[in-house]
Amino acid sequence: MHFFNLKTALCLLALGLCQPALAIQTQPESLDIHVLPAWQQSLLGLVDVSLDGGENFHRSGGGLIELELDDPSAEQRFLSLCIEIGESIWLNGRYAEYHYSALSDAPDSGVMGADKAALLSELFDEVYPVFGGDIDGQQASELGALALQVSVWEIINEQGPDLDPLAGSVIFRNDRGFGSGLSFAGQALNTAQLWLAGLDGNAPIRRDLVAISKPGNQDLVVQRPPPEHSPVAAPPPVQLLIAFLLAGVLSSARRRHVGMRQTADQ
Repeated sequence: MHFFNLKTALCLLALGLCQPALAIQTQPESLDIHVLPAWQQSLLGLVDVSLDGGENFHRSGGGLIELELDDPSAEQRFLSLCIEIGESIWLNGRYAEYHYSALSDAPDSGVMGADKAALLSELFDEVYPVFGGDIDGQQASELGALALQVSVWEIINEQGPDLDPLAGSVIFRNDRGFGSGLSFAGQALNTAQLWLAGLDGNAPIRRDLVAISKPGNQDLVVQRPPPEHSPVAAPPPVQLLIAFLLAGVLSSARRRHVGMRQTADQ
């Protein structure tokens, strides 16, 4: 049973990543994105969340979702995880003028600050170092993706001193698959609880983790190459010298070969 159609809203329904994909190669002032439709997503889950200590719960969808730049000439796809709980984004939706920001400056609905950004960076270091890779050393699955999403929401939204998805000001329950609706029986929440218990926030914030934000829409954490990233590494000077000398030898040999053929023909 499918809970949503191709225009499903995430985070109030939230979002993130899918299959291994290309990282963002450019760093424009703004970018237009296309959230791929439901039939192209496979790593989403559902969970009930309370932001008032368990008084009221609402259903949220999130996990790992695949997006692409809405530009045929740009890199096609990249991966993200939702930051906010209270704002939405739609599957198969197209959004113009998202902008980059430092992780500590996101989301635009309420800045998380350096301390929470450091915890978020440490979580990715420990559990999901490469967007599109394994989750905690295991092949990415709906359960693992939802556990990762719950961990991100807990870090950013918890107001109490402890990071625990089952207690505090932010409480989660009823974790389940997005497409099937089958219960995970608390496994995703317990996994998130285990990950969060091991964080201390002392690691530096990774430079390759940034946010893309748009007022009124879901803000997302993405991974991109560092500024010094180059698709083709420049050869060292010694290799350049060898290549230059080799090219000269080959050119001279070709001239001698042509000259010998011309002499033989006379």
